[in-house]
Amino acid sequence: MKFVKREAAVCAEGQLTEYSEIMRELLLERGVTTDSEAREFLSPSPSGLHDSFQMADMNKAVDLLMAARDNEFTVAVFGDYDSDGVMASALLLSALRAEGFNAFARLPSRQTEGYGLNAEAVRELSEKAQMLITVDCGITNYDEVALAKELGMLVIVTDHHELAPVLPPADAVINPKREGYPCKNLCGAGVALKLVEAFAGREKALSYIGFAGFATIADMVELLGENRVIASLGIEAIKKTENIGLKMLIDAAGVKPEELTAEKIAFQLSPRINAGGRMDDASIALDMLMTDNADEALWYAKKLSELNEKRKSAEKTVLEEAENDALSRALFSRDKYLVAIGEQWQSGVIGLAAGRLMQKYHLPALVLARVGDSYVGSGRSVKGVDLHSALSRISDLFLRFGGHAAAAGLTVHESKLDEFLNRLPYAFEDASPEILAPQKEYDLSLTPEAFTEALISDFDRIEPCGLGNPKPAVLLPSVRMDLIRAIGASGAHLRCELSSGVHSVRALAFGMGRRPLFEPFMQDVLCTPKINVWKDVRSVEAQASAICPSARIEDFDGAGLSDYLKCALKKEIGRFGAIPDRNKDEDSEFITYYTSFHDFDKLCDEITETGRAAAFLCYTSAAAKYAYIKTGMKLPVFLGCVGEQLESSVLLGVSVSALPVVLEKIVFMDGCAGDFEIPAVRERCPKAKIYVMPKSKALCAALAALSEVNDSDGR
Repeated sequence: MKFVKREAAVCAEGQLTEYSEIMRELLLERGVTTDSEAREFLSPSPSGLHDSFQMADMNKAVDLLMAARDNEFTVAVFGDYDSDGVMASALLLSALRAEGFNAFARLPSRQTEGYGLNAEAVRELSEKAQMLITVDCGITNYDEVALAKELGMLVIVTDHHELAPVLPPADAVINPKREGYPCKNLCGAGVALKLVEAFAGREKALSYIGFAGFATIADMVELLGENRVIASLGIEAIKKTENIGLKMLIDAAGVKPEELTAEKIAFQLSPRINAGGRMDDASIALDMLMTDNADEALWYAKKLSELNEKRKSAEKTVLEEAENDALSRALFSRDKYLVAIGEQWQSGVIGLAAGRLMQKYHLPALVLARVGDSYVGSGRSVKGVDLHSALSRISDLFLRFGGHAAAAGLTVHESKLDEFLNRLPYAFEDASPEILAPQKEYDLSLTPEAFTEALISDFDRIEPCGLGNPKPAVLLPSVRMDLIRAIGASGAHLRCELSSGVHSVRALAFGMGRRPLFEPFMQDVLCTPKINVWKDVRSVEAQASAICPSARIEDFDGAGLSDYLKCALKKEIGRFGAIPDRNKDEDSEFITYYTSFHDFDKLCDEITETGRAAAFLCYTSAAAKYAYIKTGMKLPVFLGCVGEQLESSVLLGVSVSALPVVLEKIVFMDGCAGDFEIPAVRERCPKAKIYVMPKSKALCAALAALSEVNDSDGR
């Protein structure tokens, strides 16, 4: 894991002088360089909204709407099944009805219709309405829009996804990515808000900004510029909302309205809205937002919470199976993506599974599920790899396709599946190894004494945080972990003190309880300061998101480390007894035995060049120190556990049973501890090529010492 400082803009001369050094750094990293920009950033207001009529075709759209109202046309709003589409539909439908339109909304089924307009839906709507307005979709639906026109409908497309090579033949196409509009990355509900602002005025549009703010956060668009204004004003509007559906949703999620944040919308409220479309019908969420009946709203909110629990269960199942399938196909030293294909997966959660795989392995990930005679796919990408652009290179294979740089959806017929898999390497061939190297960004490098309530107060001013405006992260370099203990029902989490030698701060690391309780190496810790309240006592603590050893040469020579490794070796030898023995030459094509270290430099070069899926297994600190030096002191050194990302690393005292199953190169730096070790590794890591160095003097001495102890015990 590599920690990288965020790039900062250059401060304009004489500007930002009234802010603290920390606040100045945070602002510059978000592109804020002047006092006026800082005021707008730190105090978002309606004045930060752009003129809607800067958007192409907006005048046309308003004229069409006014004519439709004058002629008493019925308006059909066609949305999408995710949070953005639901909120955009509720926003526009509410505004249209308030302005005297006869309007209704129609959301597609994720399972049977998929994303965007479809011919059957267009025909259905043409029998009920004279005008069709799309929200959060339509920009790639040329044929469907043409059909609507043939059937006599007026059509306004409002969308925010990437423009198709040819725009649909609508009467007006509203998309911020068209030339002329300053904020190119509004979400679907943000675009709908701009349409309402154009035909009803800003004051009335602001009464619906809660819907747009919710969607802006949920859809993970950049929270900068106009989006930051919409998100910030939206959060405040939701806190005071009179919408009975939103109130019930907030209550069902166990959130106090006054404590609502972007994080809670993204991780507690939005999944409930999405659960309708993922597991049942997106109209459940839309109906909740549109009803005036408290009992109905409560029923819908409870239903969405139930569906969200089902979603969690389905997601866990699909993720486990998708990960197994993706890993069975992947060679991490070669492939620049992951792809998984399932025959009976719940299509509503494949996007979530793709996101989890992307985060875990830091590779673009695609998950496809069979629906009828086709496969519906969803993808998520890492920063620096434009997923929409990559897949556009093979889009001739797709029945449906759309999305943006970070996420995309596609449908491919079963007859094209093999060709799709064969051409995927071409789609991602331009992704550079540097971009795919696992790394996390931080804003500030501090020491534990800087963790104060004043620091947290500065960080709070950066909210709302999300894509483009990440929650500020702090790197604590070279700190010692003291008082380490696993906590939680199953010991899944880790509690410790992070010390610089003079000052310390209490820390909590979720999901890291498997780290060994002995950490002789200094650690680089990525974290965020938090206020902890326990029995009415407030304290500042660090919430760690990543921990990586900041190994130094001297760290390998401590007596405590030597004693720890002897215990680890004893446990490992005990584990091998249950593994059947194999002939030493049985897997000769996978195993290379070295009689000297003559070729070790070449092997090191190969491993460090790819940076992935290789491990130097060490039983002694001397071997680990040697591997660390020979690989240029660039690889992380993990003690007793495996790193969070699948990067090449030096593993010291790590059990074979804990190795990542997808390792492709494993180097036994000390040689083998026993005859059963190679079969154990082959069973655990079937793709791995194994390189066994000569048995080291240090390992021989450790084994001899263990033998003497056993003899003295009478064993």
